[in-house]
Amino acid sequence: MSISQTFFTFINQYYDPKYPVLLGLSGGADSLALLYLLEEYRIKKGIKYSIAHVDHGWRKESEQESQDLQRLAKELQVQFHLKKLNPQNMRGNLEEVCRLERLNFFSHLCQQEGYQAVILGHHADDQSETVLKKILEGGSLTHLHGMLPQSTYQNLSIWRPLIPCTKNQILDWIREKNLQHFEDSTNLDKKFLRGRMRTSILPQLNEQFGKNVGESLCRIGHESYELKSYLEKNLREELLGVVKGPFGSLLDLSKSKVCDFELKYLLKKVCEGEGIRLPYSLRDSILQKIRDKSANCVFEAKGIHIQVDRSRIFIMQEALKDFEEEILLREGCYQVGSWSIEVLADCAHFIPRTGWRSAWQGEWAIQIPRGKYFLTRANVSFSKQWTDAKVPAFMRYKFPILRNHTSMELEFLTSKTLFQRLNHDDKQWFVFVKFKNKIKSG
Repeated sequence: MSISQTFFTFINQYYDPKYPVLLGLSGGADSLALLYLLEEYRIKKGIKYSIAHVDHGWRKESEQESQDLQRLAKELQVQFHLKKLNPQNMRGNLEEVCRLERLNFFSHLCQQEGYQAVILGHHADDQSETVLKKILEGGSLTHLHGMLPQSTYQNLSIWRPLIPCTKNQILDWIREKNLQHFEDSTNLDKKFLRGRMRTSILPQLNEQFGKNVGESLCRIGHESYELKSYLEKNLREELLGVVKGPFGSLLDLSKSKVCDFELKYLLKKVCEGEGIRLPYSLRDSILQKIRDKSANCVFEAKGIHIQVDRSRIFIMQEALKDFEEEILLREGCYQVGSWSIEVLADCAHFIPRTGWRSAWQGEWAIQIPRGKYFLTRANVSFSKQWTDAKVPAFMRYKFPILRNHTSMELEFLTSKTLFQRLNHDDKQWFVFVKFKNKIKSG
């Protein structure tokens, strides 16, 4: 399939005529090809688009290039957006900082101007670099895939129509059209990993293997994505069953029969959802405890706190603190520390509920006779019923119990309904308790 056919097929599939698109134009061969492909499509079928250019300020000629692109946009009667960066104000990995600056610029424009997506000029050679980098960094099999033709960054939709095409195919197309593109010397600068990939690492691999390894790398990336998609489909029930709350995520595998490979994927996926990168050593130890159906096991590292209890995995960034307060219940709505409390004298269609799963989600509700009650710290008197009900051990003192003035005590973790048979004439309270602050470590 030719480059034009590849591009037209992509746009036909994804483009919504109700909204314009944004082209990220550097002036290099790849993005310049996209510009004139968009022009072809606009002439033949119609498409609304604008241009966004980022002047990184790395090269003295970059300012002149920005002006040239602006004139080209004016000739084509296309709106042009420009952002200038100052590398002297940047710290850390310049490539990564500039990449994020570009994405944030595109994202801002799409939100402000209503563009449905930004179109970027990544191609198959870029893909092979990405896959090789992930392999050498020790990425898992399901995360070796490179860039997707359509993806999102935060709320920004990104299109890469030329991903199936090689750099040489794009350069041939540019020459056939007699187009002049910019050559960015920083793309080959060996002080950047990207430059070393293109000038040293991949050429040496090609020479040593006697073939173009790029095709093999792209195939690995594609099969990695197929594997990930397969696991997402096969593990859909387990993933939908993840219980998220203010403290973290609960992955309950007590009734699941996943294999070790699937379990590793689930752990990684749920941890990523909590902003946690799980070390391989920790993952393997957790895996063994899950298989043994061990109870009350804790695993910790910096920014990681994981509890394993009978094949239920509680994934947090930090440990829960014991409940140490004593809160007097009164009618009305009020907040004490991280706890929001609502006590009502009447509540239509109220369904009493309690249990450790509700507590994990940060809220529960009960119906009790009106009286003087305190939310206070739990004690060992409930140990047997908690054990019989298989309440996770680490949760038992993290949530309060209810104690009244006669020393009657009630707990909320054993999945029972409290006071179901209240006399109709008894004055009642409907109590709602919520944990308001989501726990996240810096």
